Amino acid sequence: MWLAAVTALWALLAWAGSEFVWVAFPLYFLHLNLLRGIHSVVAVVVITASVVAGQVLHTGDFSPGMVLGPILGAAFAVAIAIGYRALSHESQQRLELIDTLTRTRDELAESQRRTGILDERQRLSREIHDTLAQGLSSIVLLLRSAENAMPDEPGLAATRVAEARESASTNLEE
Repeated sequence: MWLAAVTALWALLAWAGSEFVWVAFPLYFLHLNLLRGIHSVVAVVVITASVVAGQVLHTGDFSPGMVLGPILGAAFAVAIAIGYRALSHESQQRLELIDTLTRTRDELAESQRRTGILDERQRLSREIHDTLAQGLSSIVLLLRSAENAMPDEPGLAATRVAEARESASTNLEE
């Protein structure tokens, strides 16, 4: 709405005095950036035609420069607007890529942290297993030594020592 009001004000000023027709150049950029597709091109063509008509109206003469100047200005504005859109699109893609890379880096760090935790758990379980195996082996050897030191009578103590040795040996095999 405000763009239409600014354009209408420019048109009134351009019809009032020839010095205002060159204000069309910033209007090209406004229309090219605010309108999309064919609407922006049509607006630039209409403004360019208005500039040419305003010059002819104020001078009463027609020359190729009166047409060529506004057309070159409009073409330059269109080229800049196209370049700006391309840069903006590339910048948006780059931001999306950075966001994706950041998320991937965070996921990788989390995965490596979990892997580290699992590796540490496995290392601890191996150490605990080795410690228990050494302890049980020591118990077996001590019980075997106690059995050999006991008299040959099958008493309750000798039976309990034999049971403890067999239990420790069985647990070592598992």
